[in-house]
Amino acid sequence: ESNQLLFPKEIIQAKQIIINEFEKRGIHTDVRIFAELVQEVKDVSWRKAIETFLGRKRFFIIVEGKYCHTAMEVLQEKKLYAATVVITDKLPETEVTKGSAAEQLVIPNVFARRYANNLLNGIHLCDSLKELHEYPQGGLMKNGMLAKSYAVSYMDMKKTEICLGQDVI
Repeated sequence: ESNQLLFPKEIIQAKQIIINEFEKRGIHTDVRIFAELVQEVKDVSWRKAIETFLGRKRFFIIVEGKYCHTAMEVLQEKKLYAATVVITDKLPETEVTKGSAAEQLVIPNVFARRYANNLLNGIHLCDSLKELHEYPQGGLMKNGMLAKSYAVSYMDMKKTEICLGQDVI
């Protein structure tokens, strides 16, 4: 109602705890939620399917690679059960795969980009069931049909609250 995007309360709290702990240790760096770092979804007709596929991973915490281990320590010390920190310092640098779900996301942050490529480069965007059948290791249709690991499922997209891109509000 107030035109603000709301992330899960426990994720916001965990993010703030990590920020506070970083400050106590003299670390001044961005602590962000993956969804905050996605600037734009190029073709919004794919948004719901991509976000449903990502699920909770949209709310994983991204920090600069050199502070990743410290964030992991905070996660453990503070028993932040609801939060997940991406191991950004181990993410390989890859190009965006043409025709993949990763190609739909505009992400300037280098670590969030690497994470998106890791999750979505293997998910080919398909326009038909016939095309989906050709991508049994990773294919996605706008209606929520998903092929992954040689199995097909139909994702329920009704419950997905969109949060990627600056235009969602």
